[in-house]
Amino acid sequence: MISVLIPVYNYSIIPLVEELHKQLEATKTIYEIIVWDDASSEAFNLQNKIINHVPNIHYFRSESNYGRTKTRQLLYKKSLFNWLLYVDADVIPKSTEFIQNYLNLIPKGYDAIYGGYAYGKVAPKNNKLLRWTYGSAKEEVDADIRNQKPYKITISGNFMIKRTIFTLINSKIEDSGYGFDYYFGALLKANQIKVLHINNEVYHLGVEPSDHFLSKTKQAVDTLLNLYQNGKITSHDNSLLHVFTTLKMSKLCGLFSTIYKTSHKKMERNLMGANPSIARLQLYKISYMCFKYKNHKS
Repeated sequence: MISVLIPVYNYSIIPLVEELHKQLEATKTIYEIIVWDDASSEAFNLQNKIINHVPNIHYFRSESNYGRTKTRQLLYKKSLFNWLLYVDADVIPKSTEFIQNYLNLIPKGYDAIYGGYAYGKVAPKNNKLLRWTYGSAKEEVDADIRNQKPYKITISGNFMIKRTIFTLINSKIEDSGYGFDYYFGALLKANQIKVLHINNEVYHLGVEPSDHFLSKTKQAVDTLLNLYQNGKITSHDNSLLHVFTTLKMSKLCGLFSTIYKTSHKKMERNLMGANPSIARLQLYKISYMCFKYKNHKS
């Protein structure tokens, strides 16, 4: 028995739900698909809510926009079954055996299973290159590599988790901001949850404009820094936080804060241009983190 849970905001859910419904029906398992709309525009609401008429599919809508973290919590509260499969709205399974590949692993004793992300090989338009370049480099990672540090790449857009484990982890997440994948992975590690990564990817179709992605990146860094400063992250595999704590111990945060203050406009022009550099994005993130830390300290 499995609950497939999909948060959606201003995106057509129909192709994804049709594919998942077809695969679930073929497995003969007991299931439900729950879609929760996070206050999308009325046009998307009218389009998406037609799935409510299909057996085993349920569509709910918030009156206010809460963000993905809060919406995932609402989905969890509505779900019935012992295994939760979270899938983002802007993806499509790479395999016609996507659901069966997850179901096959239920008896194997793992608590959470991550399927992975994939990106098309054709680059999008220049104004969306940053998200595509970053995803291709940092998220499209083979399961053998992900399993070497199983708590590092924990992308919430494609994973299955035991209800009891989600209950445990979710109880520690109080905020509804952006960037809580970092925290979720750290909590999995802190609680020694048995995590497995597999090559059961979804294609990420909803590649957002570079300026939107850069804004969300900064929000995620803000979240990570806030969690660290409030003592909520103690055990983790997060590379950015490892670099930050090393710079902090070496008293080099001031230098990197200055790099952000003097060079962030130049870095942003590259990142939102036709040839974004992932190395420059990493420098942007760590220098921004140091800038926020020094600003907070002052």
